[in-house]
Amino acid sequence: MNTLDILLVAIALSLDAFSVAISCGIKLKKDNYSKFIKISLAFGLFQAIMPILGFMLTHSFIRGYFESYAKWIAFAVFFSLGLKTIYDFYIEKNETEDKNCECQDHKCLTTLAFATSIDAFLIGFVLGIHRVSLLIPVIVIGLITFIHSIIGCILGNKSVTILQEKSRLIAALILILLAVKSVL
Repeated sequence: MNTLDILLVAIALSLDAFSVAISCGIKLKKDNYSKFIKISLAFGLFQAIMPILGFMLTHSFIRGYFESYAKWIAFAVFFSLGLKTIYDFYIEKNETEDKNCECQDHKCLTTLAFATSIDAFLIGFVLGIHRVSLLIPVIVIGLITFIHSIIGCILGNKSVTILQEKSRLIAALILILLAVKSVL
């Protein structure tokens, strides 16, 4: 994976957190910047930790068995994440219940941060198979997620919800393009 790939992965991963951060911003009191930072730190931290866990699993147990299939595994992970993102977009768009963030405690925020970072675990698996050094991808993924989450909280707080809808489709497109690139 080159620098552009890492940047695109980070952007794609962060857009789910961005979408949830918009929902959080909508529910919070106006200009609650300390809460925006808390949410963004949680999302960025989990997005940075999960690839490490996926990478460690790959190095500990799996890498030797799947190395010859690395490009197809990367394709399957990116493509399935892209399809899942599109599916989530259309399912949530058609649901009538309110999906906005209403977290009032650490347990809820941790659950949200974990839920938005599960995809990052799979990316860690791909990084492990391709023997990519983790330092730069983890920093980039965590930092971009933090920045996108801050922006999402602020935009949500200002009630700009159109971005929440479109961010998931952009993330899906990026993931599917990375899937195609992985087999070329």
